[in-house]
Amino acid sequence: KPVAILAQVRSHLGSSVGSHLVQDHSGTSLHLHPREAMSGAAHMSSYRLAEIEEVNDIITHCRHKRHRRMLLREKLVAEFVGTFFLVLTVGVSVVGGGSLAPVAIGLVLSVQIYTFGAVSGGFFNPAVTLAVLLSGRHKISLHHAMLYASAQLIGGILGALSAFAGTGKTFVFDYELTRGWGTSLALEALFTMALCSSVLAAGTSNDAPNQYFGFAIGLTVTGGAMASGGF
Repeated sequence: KPVAILAQVRSHLGSSVGSHLVQDHSGTSLHLHPREAMSGAAHMSSYRLAEIEEVNDIITHCRHKRHRRMLLREKLVAEFVGTFFLVLTVGVSVVGGGSLAPVAIGLVLSVQIYTFGAVSGGFFNPAVTLAVLLSGRHKISLHHAMLYASAQLIGGILGALSAFAGTGKTFVFDYELTRGWGTSLALEALFTMALCSSVLAAGTSNDAPNQYFGFAIGLTVTGGAMASGGF
């Protein structure tokens, strides 16, 4: 596209001035050789100068648009990978039945947040994505939030399948150990709210940024798993 635009500008400006228009090594910008263009610029009308400025604006817009698409892909990949490893850890730890499963889950979540937090924010949970969207603390649109949630769901499903493939077991929820659906759902809702609050307060705050937000969020998950695991 920039090559076609360059040809159009040259045809409008004429050979005397258009011949001085060249492309840089990336092939996406225009500039004038200073010495060669001074004589031609003296005869260039304001209309033609405006045309060059318009072409440069178009090329800059194309660059920014392509850059935004690349950034979005990186964010979605980060959310997918982080959620994949988080759910994989949950599946392997819970199936193993170890008492340190909540600690392992919290540590892996902290590591994923520090690894991908600078890329995508490190949400790894559709509930957290929704909380961040509604709070307005992170520059994320509804469209991007839906893409985030889709990447997280796909990563979670593949993480669960990988855990099953690695262990050959599935986690069986023993209903006799619970205090009913109401209590279980209430605990899930409360600790999900605690997780979202930790992310909003420690991970997305612009007023008081800190370097410990990953551990704060990971410890919230660990504490919630320990407190509600028997219910």
